[in-house]
Amino acid sequence: MFAVANKIYDEEAYLEKLRQLSLELKELAVCRVKQEYLDARGVPDGSVIFNRPKRNYRKKNGEEKTYQYTCTFLYINQKPYYLSKKYPYPKKPAYGVDVNNPDNPDNRLILQSRLEIRMEIRSSIKYHKKLAQLYCNSLNGMKSKKMARIEYEAALEEAYEELRGSDEYGEICALLDKQLGMEWGAILETTQDEQRNPFRNEIYNDRGERLRSKNEMIAAWCAHDCGLSYTLEPFYPESNLRADFGLVVGGKEVFVEISGLRTRANYEARLQEKQALAKKHGKALVIIDMTDYPGQNGEPYTRIYFAKLRHILQKIRLGLLENTIVTPY
Repeated sequence: MFAVANKIYDEEAYLEKLRQLSLELKELAVCRVKQEYLDARGVPDGSVIFNRPKRNYRKKNGEEKTYQYTCTFLYINQKPYYLSKKYPYPKKPAYGVDVNNPDNPDNRLILQSRLEIRMEIRSSIKYHKKLAQLYCNSLNGMKSKKMARIEYEAALEEAYEELRGSDEYGEICALLDKQLGMEWGAILETTQDEQRNPFRNEIYNDRGERLRSKNEMIAAWCAHDCGLSYTLEPFYPESNLRADFGLVVGGKEVFVEISGLRTRANYEARLQEKQALAKKHGKALVIIDMTDYPGQNGEPYTRIYFAKLRHILQKIRLGLLENTIVTPY
């Protein structure tokens, strides 16, 4: 992501600040993807305004009361459209009807939810942009003389390109389709799981991604916590073998293997085959060794430091780790 020297000044503090910046840039990239998707679906840009007028009335016994009610208006192209209570539920649009046309009162309840998505995106951009610029300036103040400056616009564009090339891009679009009530829109005929090799286990992370091991789930969780975009199980060139993850770094893909069974001969042989493929085709490969090696008592001993794993992924993003084997402890 950022060109730096091999040695980082105050590495731990720098990487933590970089993680915070990456998270904010990722949120801004998500907002841009959502905006582009709404534009492509013809959703107008506008706002929902709620007005609460008061009305005085007199009861039969002469007592005066004040009644307050809520009026909803859609503002599109600086023109207000009243949302009548005669249409309490959105009607399923007829085939060929432009549901984004506010001149049709039947569409306005549907448009309200769509404009609220637009408003959420604008609010999110304002919030995350301020933090991203803060962290960017902070990192530039922390860097040593040999380290390159982080240019905010360039870093934002790179985060966007990484997201576009990841599995998460399709997930964002599919979720928006559901939010827009456009299930007839661009939905993949086959799910991501159906395109991958058969699974032996049922392991899902909090984003609904299916993974092959608990170690992979930990790594995916950590990558998401670092604001990293990734693809699941990309193919090695000219092979039916797959890597566990693919990270986009500086415009090129880095394969990441989460190895957890290196004490088994057949497992190690396949890992070496993957290393040979990566070397042959000039693919960067980082192996994160999470094998439970025997402890002092001879029993398998698990060691995983989440902070260390996070630093490893950040260093891959920085281009400081390539074609190597590392351990998260």
